[in-house]
Amino acid sequence: MFCLSVLRHGDLDAWRPDRCTLLLPFARFAAAVDALDACFRPGGLLILWGCNFRFTDTVTSMRYRTIATPGAKPQPGPFYGPDDRLLSDDNYAAFVFMKR
Repeated sequence: MFCLSVLRHGDLDAWRPDRCTLLLPFARFAAAVDALDACFRPGGLLILWGCNFRFTDTVTSMRYRTIATPGAKPQPGPFYGPDDRLLSDDNYAAFVFMKR
């Protein structure tokens, strides 16, 4: 399954508020990837590009392994953490994951 910028909010990109709670909270992202997980069998590939959150911060990510993508550039930020706060590190390159 390939998700391109569907778990992203344009106002977070434009204004980079300190918190994302009012626009797109982490809990909604986590629930969406958990729902996607129900569609996968072991070996299934989940590709998430252009999110405002890191998949690796979700509980669901424990059921996946990150697939290395040599030469891939970091995804565009901003990124928000599980506490809905803006992260200072915009250097997140993981985007391909395989269900264990």
